[in-house]
Amino acid sequence: MLAAGALLASLLGPALVYGAFDVGYGNDDDLSRSLLFEVAIYEPEEVIPGYWFIAPYARITQEKHPNQNTCDFRVFEANDTTFLSAILTPYHPKDPTGHAIIFDSSMQITQRHHTPNALVPFNMHEFNVIHNGKTAMHIIQKSQLMDVSHLKDNPGIKSGLVVDMGIREFDLVTGETTFKWWAGDHVNLNASTYPVRNLNGPFPNAWDWIHLNAIDKNHEGDYMITARYTDAVYKISGKDGHIMWSLGGATSSFVMDAFNFTRPHDGRFLSSDATSETITLLDNGGCEESISAETSSALIIHLDKSSEPWTATFHELTSSRHRPDDGRSEKRGNFQLLPNGNAFVGWSENSYISEHSPDGRLLMEAQFTSHRFVTYRAYKFNFTSAPSEPPVLKAFAYGESVDQSVSVYYVSWNGATDVAIWEFYDEDDALLGRAPKSGFETTFSRSSRYRDKVYAVAVSAGGVVLGKTVLEDVEYPRSWTVSDGRQEPDDRREGSMSSGEKDEL
Repeated sequence: MLAAGALLASLLGPALVYGAFDVGYGNDDDLSRSLLFEVAIYEPEEVIPGYWFIAPYARITQEKHPNQNTCDFRVFEANDTTFLSAILTPYHPKDPTGHAIIFDSSMQITQRHHTPNALVPFNMHEFNVIHNGKTAMHIIQKSQLMDVSHLKDNPGIKSGLVVDMGIREFDLVTGETTFKWWAGDHVNLNASTYPVRNLNGPFPNAWDWIHLNAIDKNHEGDYMITARYTDAVYKISGKDGHIMWSLGGATSSFVMDAFNFTRPHDGRFLSSDATSETITLLDNGGCEESISAETSSALIIHLDKSSEPWTATFHELTSSRHRPDDGRSEKRGNFQLLPNGNAFVGWSENSYISEHSPDGRLLMEAQFTSHRFVTYRAYKFNFTSAPSEPPVLKAFAYGESVDQSVSVYYVSWNGATDVAIWEFYDEDDALLGRAPKSGFETTFSRSSRYRDKVYAVAVSAGGVVLGKTVLEDVEYPRSWTVSDGRQEPDDRREGSMSSGEKDEL
């Protein structure tokens, strides 16, 4: 499980991690080519097989570094084929508005999608591909002047800048919008529990009154949205956009039976009929503005509409999974119900994740060994990928001489899921040795006579060759000048200058 998590955490997260993210950590001892997990598995026979999909970042506002922050990294299926999707977040120097991407099992990007308004950032919260890959949903936003004279906390102005948010579904082939809805047209601004601020701008700064963070759609064609700053989820008619019901907040359609939630995330449909519905929801339990619970919880909520008043209930034992460390995720997070009924929860901070049985038992928990990174969401899926790009090998020799040396080889294949063994060969195709795949990068060493060139072969558990690296020169110490009676080129020596660098001098 450790290797699986580390592998897929690196697919779209920072492949190279820069210690300058936070100089307060003092050094980069917590970093490697991929971010590592501390894992505790309590009931391994109950943990469902699969990979963890995690996109880590240090700060949500894009830093000036080469790697772009990533959110909502997940798997979807279309025409019996699995694909990956993600959001490359805004404010990167080369991509200031961000966009969504789709790529296939060979790890090649097949589609890129931007907002219809090229000046508006692509919201980081949700990119949800549905209808067998035909359409996708995402959150939209705009800063605009709105009537605020009726606000209960009126600062004395009639109109002010407000961040209105909504949802959009669009055709993945044509880009045509198939549904659009704005919260400001249907929800009263007074439903917000977020302090009124930024009404006077400057533009585009504005009052973020509702802060949508998730969209789902049921088989009947209706939508559910999750609103952090009204402490509510809303069911939206896919026909005319009216609010069919709200749960939580100031205008709840349901009497909530001995429970509540605040600052919710990731509301999803489970089932529905004419008189009842079941949904999942992450109850963050509050944030710096308001707190309703000491710990965050993942909830399965049953909505009864068979008689008045409508009621919302959940059963503590089977329908609530508390954050295992008793902490509170004041931001971000998600709750995924797995095919066997297990619950997989992303608690966000430090990329803390946990898996629970259908009756609520804690089966597994994990978090980054590094404490400088978070992830917005975490998912668990089965996925098989065979990257079109070849694996990569670097090789080094150490020792006093050619005949008394140790060679060390480092090999990786970003995104490959089926590699079980790495085999290493010299330029004459003689097998030098084998090593089981170990995490993102596998290391193999041997004490024997130095070889000029080597390559590595990726092999599956069934013995199938999956791919191989190019033939690579082995770099050797600067003190070596002769190999096998032949003078070696200077640029093969460790720490030597290239011919281009010499020309510059």
